[in-house]
Amino acid sequence: MSALPLVFSIEADGVAIARLEGEINRDDMKAALDAFSRLVARGIFEFVVDFSEVSHVDYRGLCAWVPFAHSLKKLGGEMKVCGLSPYIYAIFCSAGVQGAFEYYEGIWPARASFGGLAMAEGARLWP
Repeated sequence: MSALPLVFSIEADGVAIARLEGEINRDDMKAALDAFSRLVARGIFEFVVDFSEVSHVDYRGLCAWVPFAHSLKKLGGEMKVCGLSPYIYAIFCSAGVQGAFEYYEGIWPARASFGGLAMAEGARLWP
């Protein structure tokens, strides 16, 4: 397996921002979940996952993200997704996971949704 095309940053307010790039296979998706789990163990419960640089994602790997997202909610956190192209969103729909996440146009609106920061009307893309 190649190195995971994932870059993390932790914002001052404790929101983890994960930026994925390229073609993401099932093993990459599992490795990302492992990285998210390590952050949860450190007390990070709010995640923004940016797919704006992703050209393809293996739908089979997305299914494992749903239980993780539900676990975050039980802990008072949440995973929000941003930067999805129509193609990548169609993959989420094909996997049947589209209802598990909130979707935003970009990192800023997704991040702002955690802290009640002001954001532009209509910045949230899908229900």
